[in-house]
Amino acid sequence: MPLIDQLKPHDFEKIIAETYKRLGFRVKITKRSHDYGVDVFAEKGEDKICIQAKLYLKQKVNLKAIQKIYTAKGIYKCNTAVVITNAKFQKSATISANKLQVLLIGRKRLLKNLILTVKKLIPKERNPDYKLI
Repeated sequence: MPLIDQLKPHDFEKIIAETYKRLGFRVKITKRSHDYGVDVFAEKGEDKICIQAKLYLKQKVNLKAIQKIYTAKGIYKCNTAVVITNAKFQKSATISANKLQVLLIGRKRLLKNLILTVKKLIPKERNPDYKLI
């Protein structure tokens, strides 16, 4: 994932939004301030998801990120809160997220999800083995 690691935070948010859009969600990228930590909204049917994107090179996502997105979930009346990062999560963030039912997508899961999304977008006739890597 070296390419993702080199992105600017707003570009990372755009990739997340585009991924959800290609999965059939209506998406909206928020303004850079006064958003309670939400970077992307994704809606499909009854699902309303608030997503916080964290692009870090050396640090882990902390508890504050979990608290912010959980608060935003209530403020914006979402039924799912997600934190997506190219990094890892601090232990306290993971524990709180589990208790608050905030979905965490860290580095390994992000890569897996991106691969699965790309595979869905590649026509089978162009890639009969469906192998990306």
